[in-house]
Amino acid sequence: MSKRIQAIAAILISFLFLSCTQIKGRKSIPVTAEWKYALGDNMNWAKSEYDDSNWIVVKNNSIDLGREHFVWLRAELDVPKEFMKDELWIGMEKFNAAAEFFVENSFVGSRGNLPPRELVRVEEYTDINLPLSAVVDGKIKVAVRIFCPSDRLINLKFTLDNGSEAMFQNVIHNQFGPRFFLILTFLCAFIMLYSFAVFIGNKSDRTYLYYAITMFFIVFYFFDIGSEFIFIPYNLNRSLSRACLPASISFMAIFLNRFFNRRGYKKMAIIAIVFTIIDFVAYIAVCGKEDAMNNLFNIMLLPVVVVIVYGFITSTSAIKRKESYAINIFLGFTVGAILALHDVIYMLIGKNPFMWTQSIAIFTLDIAVFITLSMRSANSQREFTILAEKTKEQKEQLTNVFNSARSMVIESTQISKELAESVNAVMQATQNSREKVDIINNAIHEQSSIHTQTADTVRELTESLGTMNEEFDRTAESIRTTADGTRSVMEGITNVNEGILTAENFTRSLNTLTTSGSNDMKKLFSVIESIQKASKEILSVITTINEFAAQTDLLAMNAAIEAAHTGEAGKGFSVIAHEIKNLASNSSSYASKIGDIVTAVIDDIEQSASLTEKVNQTFAQIQNGAGQSVEKVTAAAESIQVQMETGNAISHQAELMSQSASVMKENVSMQSRYSAQVLDNMNLLTKATVKVDQASSEISGDAQSLLQQVEALRTLAERTKETANSISQLMTTE
Repeated sequence: MSKRIQAIAAILISFLFLSCTQIKGRKSIPVTAEWKYALGDNMNWAKSEYDDSNWIVVKNNSIDLGREHFVWLRAELDVPKEFMKDELWIGMEKFNAAAEFFVENSFVGSRGNLPPRELVRVEEYTDINLPLSAVVDGKIKVAVRIFCPSDRLINLKFTLDNGSEAMFQNVIHNQFGPRFFLILTFLCAFIMLYSFAVFIGNKSDRTYLYYAITMFFIVFYFFDIGSEFIFIPYNLNRSLSRACLPASISFMAIFLNRFFNRRGYKKMAIIAIVFTIIDFVAYIAVCGKEDAMNNLFNIMLLPVVVVIVYGFITSTSAIKRKESYAINIFLGFTVGAILALHDVIYMLIGKNPFMWTQSIAIFTLDIAVFITLSMRSANSQREFTILAEKTKEQKEQLTNVFNSARSMVIESTQISKELAESVNAVMQATQNSREKVDIINNAIHEQSSIHTQTADTVRELTESLGTMNEEFDRTAESIRTTADGTRSVMEGITNVNEGILTAENFTRSLNTLTTSGSNDMKKLFSVIESIQKASKEILSVITTINEFAAQTDLLAMNAAIEAAHTGEAGKGFSVIAHEIKNLASNSSSYASKIGDIVTAVIDDIEQSASLTEKVNQTFAQIQNGAGQSVEKVTAAAESIQVQMETGNAISHQAELMSQSASVMKENVSMQSRYSAQVLDNMNLLTKATVKVDQASSEISGDAQSLLQQVEALRTLAERTKETANSISQLMTTE
């Protein structure tokens, strides 16, 4: 029956499509005029006389808006003559904006609503009537005020239509556009609520849950296409609605996995949930970016194709296994694939069909699944009715069995009474044995406790002896440490004494060396003064020699002059020569004197160098003595520190010796107590052994009585077995 309904519905829809496309007299001519645009919003741009020469020409039927959402278009359209005898309409294809049309500064119509109550309906087809009175010389000026929530206005394609085409677009085409999808929205919402209700009634069957989630996403997707109202911002609403399509397909994959009981359910569920989250995050990230959203939409079609292929694989495998209802889902995927192929063909040839059937393909698949689930539910109801009838028959048979078994209850009651008496007797004997066993257990426990206490006492005694031995060792070690400390103190005192004597001797020698150094420094000062005086004499001698040299030069000059007057004048030359001789004699005398002075200066310098060497040696001795004095003092300080540490060690060792004496005293006292406790434990152990012997004798007597009661129970067990066999045979017979 369902197959016939599907076939009839397909024929009716096909016939309706064909009838709608055969309206006679339809004419539509693409607008080839050059459109110019300006970003912003200014109502003066609607005037026919406005100068738009500096506006930008629209290219590739799209405009980049950036952050500006208002844009104006202006163009002068050529009106064909055939439209002058009919009606003139301007039509537009689906694009992502609301628009108002103006002719000669007059509003003539709109597509959607502009702010403040904006409404952008991408899927709507709209034709606006243009007044023929505004046509001048076959041309008409049109201004379009556009509001686009996205960053890019796309698909700006306009046509000039006649009245028949306008009626087809505004009435018939829109009926199968937004309004048709609004009807599908309510149908899917009903199916979604029904599936949720079924899942709540039977939470073990999660196929209805996944199908309901699939329908939830489809409802949101169809509602965005068909509704005239939105409750959230346009860009966010469009991003979420586009994300719903791949999300619904991902949950459809989980549904198919559970419906056909295929493997990998958990992995597929995780993948579907993660994919859905990524899907929504990606669409929200590109919210308001038209090109990025369109590219993402095309990318997300790939998972849709994958799920469709998965549906064909699962349904085909189920058909091969002869599973029921698999053919319905296979037909749903087949019809959906054909409708999707219809859109692909039109996209390849670059034409717009009467209606894009991509969404109808998804709806067809969902309806096929719903019909399958409904048929399975109906069959389950029939199976439940048959099961109820069988249960009623079995109830009647069970009543007969109970009536037959009632007669055996009396016998079972009697057996139960006798069995209870025997059980009481056995319980009494068991209680007696238990009491005796408790006595033995207590005695054994006492023995174990005594043994444990004795072992602990011996162990503690051993530990006490070991502790005493350790304390003796520690005492001896303390004595040795004290002796070593005493020797260290004596050695330290000796080192301090030697350091003090050395410091005293160095102090005496340091005084002598200081006095000698002072005297040498005085002599050195005298020698330096003598050198200074000799240097002054040398200076005066050099001055005199210079004067002699000047006079000699003068005389030589005079001799030269006189030599020029040879003859009688020769006497004058001899006088000059005599003077030169005297000057030479004086020069020789002074030169000798300079030699003596220089010799004295050299001697003084040598004596000064000797005295300086002595001073250096003296100060070197002072330095060495000071170093030795520092070393001795440092050794004395270290010896004192060792004496202090040794004294502390002696004090500590004395304290340890006192503590060891106290510990040895306590250990002696403990040894005395442990010995007394061991003696008492041995006495208690003897008494416990006597109790165990008595309890063993009493248990031996009770064992005979318990054996008799067990024999009686065996007899009752045989009777009970016979009664049970009779009831079993009765149940089998019925």
